[in-house]
Amino acid sequence: MGQYRERIVKTEFSLIFFLLMLSVLGCKGKPPEEVVKPPPVPEIEYLPVDYVFLLDNSGSIPRGEPRVFAREAIKAFVELSEINDKISLIAFDEDARLLVSRVIQSQSDKDFIKNAVEEGLRFDGQYTDISIAFLYLTENRQNFFRGTGYTPAVILISDGKLQPKPPRSVNNAYQQIINSLNNLSGIPFYTIGLGETAIYEDFLPNISGLVLLRDKIATPTSGHFYHIRSVDALIETYFNILHLTKGISEVKGKYMFWVDESTKRISALVLKKKPNRDICTTSDIVIKDPGKRKFAYPNIPANIRWVQGNYYDLITIDGPSLGKWQINLRNGRELEIFSILKRLINLRFKVEKSYWDNEKKIVLAWLYDERRKGLSDVPCEMTAKFDKKERFKESHHYISFKKAENDVYVAVLKSHNELKISPGDYVLQIMAKNEEKYFYRLTEPIEFN
Repeated sequence: MGQYRERIVKTEFSLIFFLLMLSVLGCKGKPPEEVVKPPPVPEIEYLPVDYVFLLDNSGSIPRGEPRVFAREAIKAFVELSEINDKISLIAFDEDARLLVSRVIQSQSDKDFIKNAVEEGLRFDGQYTDISIAFLYLTENRQNFFRGTGYTPAVILISDGKLQPKPPRSVNNAYQQIINSLNNLSGIPFYTIGLGETAIYEDFLPNISGLVLLRDKIATPTSGHFYHIRSVDALIETYFNILHLTKGISEVKGKYMFWVDESTKRISALVLKKKPNRDICTTSDIVIKDPGKRKFAYPNIPANIRWVQGNYYDLITIDGPSLGKWQINLRNGRELEIFSILKRLINLRFKVEKSYWDNEKKIVLAWLYDERRKGLSDVPCEMTAKFDKKERFKESHHYISFKKAENDVYVAVLKSHNELKISPGDYVLQIMAKNEEKYFYRLTEPIEFN
């Protein structure tokens, strides 16, 4: 997560001792229902984020609508950012230049950034010199990242094929990237690899764009790599990054929102158009509240903000009432929607990146209430979908958590037949649910081995 991504609330020394004891006990400890009575778990505090976009301005993105959509995707990210977040945009081709850097305090700041995207990002450069962007970021680090109290995050978008302007060599440019990463330690990089051809081509022996973006940049910095075949997937990818950097759990379904008493806001982006494909129009979109009332633009209540766009509409519902909210299309077709809920009770977890073969594989989960600055006592059922990575999507294997005395939930990972888990890559996704209170939380898939 990076040292700036989290500020840990102080806990007793007993937590460290307890976790060490779990590793030592391994499978020879007491049964799972008796082994773990953990002390309060430290909370990860999600702070305002300093986002820096490094944007490949070369001709990697096809002309026409794909380039328009790429700009619209960045604008969507800007719209969904929060007060006191900071957004900086650096475009690069043969050189690097700053398009904008601004702290968001109001809607006018978001509009200013979106205008900079529209005017400054043309995708018409002849070269792809990622190293120039890294050097620019390193030399101006203090101008982009505010330090303590803020989370840094770099979002790099490129096909990854390193092409500096001659006479600069590819090897020289590559070494510059590696050196810059050493000077940018503690900052997670979220890399987005575009395309299906250039990203696989080696520009140095055994070094392709895929290897550079995933293995040399994202993984070592505790970031994340996303490979998308076309710009159609950009908005969804940006949403995933927002979820990671803001610590927001997923919503229930694509169009239904369970609103509990801690929910402060629903933000939903409804896609109306993709390059070469129309999906819906604004008049097709309908909101249904828990009282079965339906709303459509422009006849909406005062607490709903509806921003129309060429490619998407952004719907924001402040202070939604308790119950199930829905957004649908009149024509009955399935809509394409990406949503973020601002809630004051959030699902947190502790899963090790690796477990030893003979180690008792213990997972902790808890609900943190920002209002109490402590663990929530909301009653819920805590379960997790768990299986090997290659069969996780089709799996129906679930494990249950047991609630300890201090509101921390504990589970021991088991295979289908409850025998020893074989070595390999696994995925876990944790869910907390209380239907009576319309309470639902779902983590992103968590990978470990």
